[in-house]
Amino acid sequence: MFGLVEGGDIFGTITELDTHQSGDPDKVKIYMQIIVFSFSIIFAIIVLNLIIALFNSAYEQSMKVCQFHNYLHLSMFYLSF
Repeated sequence: MFGLVEGGDIFGTITELDTHQSGDPDKVKIYMQIIVFSFSIIFAIIVLNLIIALFNSAYEQSMKVCQFHNYLHLSMFYLSF
């Protein structure tokens, strides 16, 4: 997973390009850096969104349990009279 975050797969693919056939080596380096950094940023955003969704789901489930227990205590309170 750390290799994906750092863009190791993309970096390995781009470094195998033949610079004579792909164009100016300086442009290739710039494009390579843009692709690797954009991949890393997009990957981090996706992982953070997954973590937020996980916490949101756990919060909703715990709130459902709390509401059930509140209704149970409230009904027991009214039945005691």
